[in-house]
Amino acid sequence: MGTDQEGRTLWRFPFETAIFPAADSWHDEGTVVDAFWGPSVHWNTYLRRWVMLLNRASDVGWRQEGIYVSFSPRLDSHQQWSRPQQIMTGGGWYPHVMGLQVGSGTDRLAGRAARFFTGGRSEYLIRFHR
Repeated sequence: MGTDQEGRTLWRFPFETAIFPAADSWHDEGTVVDAFWGPSVHWNTYLRRWVMLLNRASDVGWRQEGIYVSFSPRLDSHQQWSRPQQIMTGGGWYPHVMGLQVGSGTDRLAGRAARFFTGGRSEYLIRFHR
């Protein structure tokens, strides 16, 4: 970690460091895949943790096995992310949230409850618990 000329924090990780490596790759001879992809990360003010929502593909056709969540107290240590836990079977691509707080809720900042999106659509609220 360092800073740029304007004092902004720069995060440095080794090239292509996978937080959750694929258990079975898209790049082998098989048709089965076991890989997390498409993460979105936001700061959750209620949990006081970073939250990552991500897809898990199950075949080379990108069929979604489910949507998962992982938590971390810090962004500068990829080892601190919790093991992903499934929150939805199937689901659309690119899960993310939109905070509900007037004037501050965004796709980067949410609280206990937020709009839950997959595939660019929201049909659910997501509620986080400690």
